[in-house]
Amino acid sequence: MIGIKSLYHFKPFFFTQTNSAELRIKIMKKLRFFSAILLTIFVGISLTFTSCEGPAGADGAVGPAGPAGPQGPTGATGAAGQNFTVTQFTFANRTWANTVGNQQNFAFTNVTGQTLASSAIVTYLGIANPNGADFNWFLVPGLVKAGPTDFGQYNTWVNVNPAMATGNLLAIRRESLGTSGAFTAPVRVIIIPANDLRNGRKAPVDFSDYNAVKAYYNLKD
Repeated sequence: MIGIKSLYHFKPFFFTQTNSAELRIKIMKKLRFFSAILLTIFVGISLTFTSCEGPAGADGAVGPAGPAGPQGPTGATGAAGQNFTVTQFTFANRTWANTVGNQQNFAFTNVTGQTLASSAIVTYLGIANPNGADFNWFLVPGLVKAGPTDFGQYNTWVNVNPAMATGNLLAIRRESLGTSGAFTAPVRVIIIPANDLRNGRKAPVDFSDYNAVKAYYNLKD
């Protein structure tokens, strides 16, 4: 019975409140220890990658061009262009008497009244050069004067009937006498369609200079 009694005096081991607190303290210490180690490893790796990064290298060579893309669709056809013809008329010598209001008329052939009504009509009177090689051409309306030679002022207009196919008249009238008496001169008239004058692709031309106008429109004497 003594042996049995000693069994009753055996005390089994249980976790007490004190033991649990000590265990938690030990676990926390170990966690802090491992956390410090992991942090140290992470910082070391970061420093290693940072210190190993070198300067940027030079750009590589440009690669070959890619294949050409497919051809785009054909654009719409533009409107048909218009051909505007500049016409020149030359009339033989006419004489203006030494009288204000003296007038000479010139008939246009093969030019419709509709064309004349929609065109600019530029008129010149000629004075022969002393050497006889060419003429000095004076734009009218305006003064016809070359050096001491003065034939006064002239005006011009066109009597246009748009319904007439031919025969419309250009009139040139003497407005002043000048000092040189009666005036005999050839006449040149240039008919320029108004559409041509408004064409933005054409440069302006000095219409007071007949030779410049002739060259600009490729006119023949």
